[in-house]
Amino acid sequence: MTRLLPAALAVFAIALAGCSSDKPSSSHQASPSLASDVLANSTTPSTVNVAPSALPGSTALSLPSKSTTPEVAYLETLPANGVTIRDEEGTVGTGQRMCEALTAGQALDAAAQFGLDEQPWTADQAKMAVRVAAHTLCPTNAAKVGN
Repeated sequence: MTRLLPAALAVFAIALAGCSSDKPSSSHQASPSLASDVLANSTTPSTVNVAPSALPGSTALSLPSKSTTPEVAYLETLPANGVTIRDEEGTVGTGQRMCEALTAGQALDAAAQFGLDEQPWTADQAKMAVRVAAHTLCPTNAAKVGN
């Protein structure tokens, strides 16, 4: 465990360094400050490995192929799937509530209601956010929203 944490932090630092650019970007990147807070305060596993998959009834879900924290993977994956981020901390909270709803047995539409209530998302964006959350924040629920 003591060797895993420094290795995970090194990979994360390299990933963040690769994300910096002087050019403006249309996609949103997770901020280093939130990412640092996530690493310091996360109670979830320290890494998550996700691979691209197609979901029934939707376009292919674009997921990061590298290892990262679940929260950072969620924040990086939303814009790649057409979901805007207004506030990183609030967006992660919404994703966590979506996961709690799925864990409690609620359907995708019911979990998506958190996105409609808390974020400036359309119904389609809220449903995509549930799919992204299920694959990044709470992978035990991924089967509930499709592979």
